[in-house]
Order: sequence, then structure tokens, then C-alpha cells
Amino acid sequence: MTDPFLWTKPATPPTGLSEEEFASLPDTLTVRVVKIQFAAKGFRTTSCLIATTLLDAQLYTLESLGERGQSKIRDTFLYTQR
Repeated sequence: MTDPFLWTKPATPPTGLSEEEFASLPDTLTVRVVKIQFAAKGFRTTSCLIATTLLDAQLYTLESLGERGQSKIRDTFLYTQR
């Protein structure tokens, strides 16, 4: 787990983001980066870095972020498999 840091919007939009979407982003954003490990029976444990604006580490623990992350990944996987 790391201390929050200030993300600065790049000068040009990344691929896949329209000019309008890019313009709607704030110039800076305070984020916290956490490393979450995912484990599923029968599969290797894998880890993932998650950047979040949920800055309160006591309120948003690694465990709660991991649960949120796993459900988002599972939902995305199920959606793309339809």
C-alpha cells in the first residue's frame, strides 16, 4: 500500500478516449495505489495494482478493495463472455 499521490492529466488523450471524454477529466486527481492478490481454487494466485480515489485506508481496506475488484473483474468477464 502506498501513500496517496497526485495524478496529473497528460497533454494528449490516450487511445480509446474521445476528446470530449478527455476534456471532462480533472487536471489533477489524488489517488491511492494498492496491490491486491486474487486467489481462486484451482488457479494460480495473481496480483493486480489498483489505483483508487478511495483514499481512507482504514475505511477502504485492502480486503474490501479486493472484494470490490474481484466482483468488478468477474462482472466484466461474465459480460464479455455473453
